[in-house]
Amino acid sequence: MPAEPFELNIELAGSAGQLASKSFSARLGANDLSGRLAVRFEGRPQVEAELRSQRLDLQALFSDVGAESTNESATLANAPEPARRRLLSDAALSFAVLDKIDATVRFEAGELVVPGPARREVVFAGSLRDGVLRVDRFEGSGILGGRTRASLTLEPTGEGYRMRLSGRLDGGRLVVAEAQESRESAPKVDLEVDLRGEGRSLHEIAASSSGYALVVAGPGRIQFRPEAERRESAMRELVDALADAVLGQVGEVGPE
Repeated sequence: MPAEPFELNIELAGSAGQLASKSFSARLGANDLSGRLAVRFEGRPQVEAELRSQRLDLQALFSDVGAESTNESATLANAPEPARRRLLSDAALSFAVLDKIDATVRFEAGELVVPGPARREVVFAGSLRDGVLRVDRFEGSGILGGRTRASLTLEPTGEGYRMRLSGRLDGGRLVVAEAQESRESAPKVDLEVDLRGEGRSLHEIAASSSGYALVVAGPGRIQFRPEAERRESAMRELVDALADAVLGQVGEVGPE
């Protein structure tokens, strides 16, 4: 946890079987979170939450975890370079924990900072019932413009999971880190997807998916740096960026 000033105000009421906060507010450095929270312990645990934030930097809040990963990467720096990984992992998904609790969550944020471009005017509304995860509404704007609207359903089916993803991105930008041009000159991208798939891993779900993905790119420039050793990396990143767009990455495509 970052060494930042911390402030918490909360009003609690409840019993042995349930606990509720009529209101609470918390602040850690430049991050804030407020709203109400209710938890019921009797029978199957249930959580209801309505949360809002002016600014929430998840990347900074979990920076210690990132530092540990960086140290581990440095230790393995001299190891032989592994074969290029799959864009989508073939490791078996495991969301057994989702079947342990029910929840209803609504969250709004003026700015949400996650790995990749920050999101603004974020709205999230979802529920978890009997192991089925439903994101009924996710909206967010990128720092370069563009608005994403999406929904997601994930439910267990035997040994795997069935997933449905639908949504659209209007006015995003195709941003590639290796490009010389400014992000403002990158092509604008509109995207619409409606995909369904089933499998034990993200790779299997994608391979079995049906539906459609429509990508419309407007005029713009992506000029790669001239160094020969960077060209292959740049092209790989462009392909990954397009694939991420098709698979519904929220906001502008490409890393920060």
